[in-house]
Amino acid sequence: ILNIPTFFIPSLNEQSLIANYLDRKTAEIDDLIAKKERLLELYEEEKKAVINKAVTKGINPNVKMKDSGIPWQGEIPEHWKVKKLKYVIEGKLKYGANEASIFENPDEPRYIRITDFNAEGNLRKDTFKSLPYDLAKEYLLKEGDILFARSGATLGKTFQFKKYKGLACFAGYLIKASPLQKIIISDYLYYFTKSSLYERWKESIFSQATIQNIGADKYSELLIPVPPLSEQQQIVFYIEKQISFIDPKIEKTKKMIELLKEYKTSLISEVVTGKRKVV
Repeated sequence: ILNIPTFFIPSLNEQSLIANYLDRKTAEIDDLIAKKERLLELYEEEKKAVINKAVTKGINPNVKMKDSGIPWQGEIPEHWKVKKLKYVIEGKLKYGANEASIFENPDEPRYIRITDFNAEGNLRKDTFKSLPYDLAKEYLLKEGDILFARSGATLGKTFQFKKYKGLACFAGYLIKASPLQKIIISDYLYYFTKSSLYERWKESIFSQATIQNIGADKYSELLIPVPPLSEQQQIVFYIEKQISFIDPKIEKTKKMIELLKEYKTSLISEVVTGKRKVV
């Protein structure tokens, strides 16, 4: 480093001034970032509260209630039913393909793995892998299918296969549920997996096992409050309308946090390289 011609070491006095300046400025930026991160948490909590109330209590505040029979749920609207997941899907829960993810052919079905969707349930664009059709055909997804992660860092997270252009199949650490449309709407089931009731169910499963893994046998027993189809549609419409106001705030706050972090890095770089004078 000492042999780099452009490397410049300021005097000790100037170093001290630079350090004090950066301590003060970065502390101010860190404080702003912390406030924005807290605001982001509040928006996320607001979004979750909207979903949770709608899929567990409904959207009619005057409806008559009854005991759900679910230990961690409490009451649900009197006319709702409670069904196990295995009774609201087509056929049985299905495990994915146990094949290596070595292909990247865009003309073949996308091979969706547990690492391909994030904690929010969104499919990543930078992890594309494919599977030859002969290997994929038994595991092809159709519109509205829900994938449940059964192990790993995303354990219990869900992905809804919706509005995807092209064919896709799924890997072995995922479990597919195809909603039985005459009983439950895919959007309603997916929103249910974003509720606190679903989170509490997962926690109850974890407390019974030393290894965190949820197989098809456990998922099949998941209890779901099921309103009439027409009400499910109303609930989905209500949720989407409410979160349409919240999501832009979330994205704006995330962008502001990102810009503040970039500004902090840029500020430090400019000051220690002499591009910005502090004395």
